[in-house]
Amino acid sequence: MTKRDEASLFGNRFLTVPAPSETFPEEGMAATDAMRLVDVDLAMDGDPQRNLATFVTTWMEPEAQRLIAENLHRNFIDHAEYPISAEIEQRCVRMLADLFGTRAAR
Repeated sequence: MTKRDEASLFGNRFLTVPAPSETFPEEGMAATDAMRLVDVDLAMDGDPQRNLATFVTTWMEPEAQRLIAENLHRNFIDHAEYPISAEIEQRCVRMLADLFGTRAAR
């Protein structure tokens, strides 16, 4: 195993200094390093599946996770470009309005 392989497995300088928070660093970092930095910070938040004090989404069906992951590239706010997505959104809004006993705009 080369030194470079070891660094990618066990971290590098970005994991030994605090994450940039006010300015961009002079040099960039690999996507894996950025992911690790955010992952380490998020780990400090705790595990939402063990949080019984708040009402948060702690679990969803794998199929829902797959749909979300497969469609993150879409700009859902652009209803002209993605009319089917806009209609699905409106279905959800109407169903939630029905659930809470209010009328949704059509």
